[in-house]
Amino acid sequence: MNIHLVDDQKFINQAIERTSINSQKQNIFICNVKKQDSYFVENRDNVSFFEFSIELDQVKSKILETIENTNEVKIFVHYLEFYKAKLINEIFKDHKIETYWIFYGNDLYKHLYRLGRYDLFDKKDNGFISQVRKTLRKNFVKIFKQKEQKEIKQFIFNLDFFCFWNIYDYELLTQHFKTKAEFRNFRYDSVNYPRKFSLNKDSNKYNVLVNHSASASGNHLSILNVLNRNEYKNAIDNLYVPLNYGNKENADSVNTFCEQNFRKIYYPILNFLPKAQYYELLDGVDVAFFGHRRQEAGNNINYLLNNGVKVYLREDNNLLKFYKNIGVYIFSFEKDLKKGQIFSTLSHEKQQHNHDIVSSYFSDEVINGWYKDLLN
Repeated sequence: MNIHLVDDQKFINQAIERTSINSQKQNIFICNVKKQDSYFVENRDNVSFFEFSIELDQVKSKILETIENTNEVKIFVHYLEFYKAKLINEIFKDHKIETYWIFYGNDLYKHLYRLGRYDLFDKKDNGFISQVRKTLRKNFVKIFKQKEQKEIKQFIFNLDFFCFWNIYDYELLTQHFKTKAEFRNFRYDSVNYPRKFSLNKDSNKYNVLVNHSASASGNHLSILNVLNRNEYKNAIDNLYVPLNYGNKENADSVNTFCEQNFRKIYYPILNFLPKAQYYELLDGVDVAFFGHRRQEAGNNINYLLNNGVKVYLREDNNLLKFYKNIGVYIFSFEKDLKKGQIFSTLSHEKQQHNHDIVSSYFSDEVINGWYKDLLN
């Protein structure tokens, strides 16, 4: 029996379907929702809906009833948060279960940030002020988030498997938390996008993408202030900046900056786009910048690398190390930008090389194999 604790996300439907194909065991999905008329996750025989924040006892009863006559149980926590950790910790007291954390990113980095162990944002003030802010944040967590941190810490201590495709996030976990967890590869979906290389440009101007959302951890202005220099700005044909989800205050600030400094070349994405239309926009990108200091935007980065786009990541983003280690041509914002390589596309050979690596590393065959290893 495999029990999955999931959130109401659109991609969970695909995960349920891929699970049914690759698992020889029974799988049930317990979905955390906000009580409303409709949900993203489709209603199926093996899916139940609860609002964890107010119905945690009912969720616990559902799980205990399910595992009562089952010899072997695996529980998969898709995105770790307080209520899921609390639930598993309570069940763990009386039942032997294998626990799997299907990792996202923010479910680790937000805790490290709160504890003052990881800097997500570029400093906007001097060192003293920054240190004061960090100290206040740590004290706030100790006073007001102590219960939450205790449950998360206990879950991680007892965890059996940390499941993700980037092992450097697992190494970050083991640096900061005591755990017996082992690493297992997992990714929800494959990278099987059609290849659409941007080659043989007729001009010296390029379509540039900055980040994938309005998330404040994108550190947009760190990227945009550099692109605003004349030698770079004059080489931009279109500047695409997705701001249609994430932090609204940050979206407004970035939008104002771009309207003031990039004017006619600025093309913000302020409203939701269907997946096909968004990918069509990405198909026209030549150079992409991601300002995150943490692993984030993996799907976007994979899509762009698959298309032969020249991608720049931050030096302290462990995705830079990951991609380099699997042989991808990828660039550091801090180091390679100084070499004047910013506005030039990759050669056809390097584009093909990146496409081949990314599409094979995350192929359907590989992803299905990862599902089978975990579920069976």
